[in-house]
Amino acid sequence: MSQNFQAPGKKLVIAAPYALASGAGCKLGGIFGVACDDALITADVVVDTEGVHELVKDAGTAWAVGDRVYWDD
Repeated sequence: MSQNFQAPGKKLVIAAPYALASGAGCKLGGIFGVACDDALITADVVVDTEGVHELVKDAGTAWAVGDRVYWDD
């Protein structure tokens, strides 16, 4: 590893872009993650940027396996 390596990037600390509950998805710029804890807007929060998470989708949307889905704040 390089001398300036800090972390693998699977979990990042970001400023919450809005109030978050643990397990909620969020997007900050080009970073998408799932909150590991509750956080108030602008508070530091650890987010998972990798892995498999079960998130709630909007009612009335239909997806098929393999469809691309996008996060809409």
